[in-house]
Amino acid sequence: MSGANSLYIPRRATARLVDGRSAPMPLSEWRSKSAYILLADPGAGKTDAFRTEATATGASYVTARDFVSLRSSVPVTASTFFIDALDEMRAGSPTPNEPLDAVRRRLDELDRPRFRIACREADWIGAVDADAMRAVSPNGELVELRLEPLSESEIRTLLRHWRERVPDADAFWDAAERQHITALLSNPLILDLMVDAARNGALPETRGETYRLACERLASERNQKHRAARRSASVTTNELREDAASLCAMLLLAGAQALTYESVGEDLTDVPVESFPKEFGVRFAEAALACKLFVADGERRLPRHHRVEALYLNTLRRLRQRDIQLCGQGD
Repeated sequence: MSGANSLYIPRRATARLVDGRSAPMPLSEWRSKSAYILLADPGAGKTDAFRTEATATGASYVTARDFVSLRSSVPVTASTFFIDALDEMRAGSPTPNEPLDAVRRRLDELDRPRFRIACREADWIGAVDADAMRAVSPNGELVELRLEPLSESEIRTLLRHWRERVPDADAFWDAAERQHITALLSNPLILDLMVDAARNGALPETRGETYRLACERLASERNQKHRAARRSASVTTNELREDAASLCAMLLLAGAQALTYESVGEDLTDVPVESFPKEFGVRFAEAALACKLFVADGERRLPRHHRVEALYLNTLRRLRQRDIQLCGQGD
């Protein structure tokens, strides 16, 4: 993290391989690659990582929107471009293909220089997008990277650095462990939001209150462009939180692990959103799955934390409110 917090934690990433993912390595390890995509969840720190890498390598940092629209912001002599926030372009576009094609056209006009593109994982269309970008890579190769979450030691380093906000960093961490939210704090933005929500640098005493705060922060959207896209869809934070609870309820009822946008055939570990009964009343499934309440795993969406967590507490409340009958009752 950087900016107002004035401390940057060097980040690590893993590469997608045919049989899984590579071991986590510093992002700098991929500087020799001609092209890569950096994927992460909202608030994970993609922009800070890109700005730092661009500065360290003498490359050109630019947002995807400016790269396409403002020729003056793109030095034609640059050998490498760090193109940030592809997801912001897609958020305001009627189709997901046009923003990516606009970036591809501009790269082609520049004789296909080396490039890196950052995008929220929920807005990246897997192999389809990868093949499209591979076509404009200087050597036809493309590496898909995923930004690693902060480690415990990195979180503690940030907490100690924020001593004016968190007078007792160890006590804050110990409280987070007792209330089972340490997994949430591995996202830099969520860590920052939870510190802001703490009273005098301390988390609420009850687990329920901490979970309520966590859900509010997870469902919120800090990015202005994504907020504008959400407003155009007439969806509120409360509606997202309610829909996320219903999505998790479906997972619990199905005994499944993840949600997908499309049918997955015989794979019973995933549930396609299109199979949801109308009784669940989910109106904004895509927006809910794209917010910080869920994490992306390729084309699958999983609740951010698999154990007892705010989403599941809301899910159980949702089940009680709707009086959904379990175990086949009422058939």
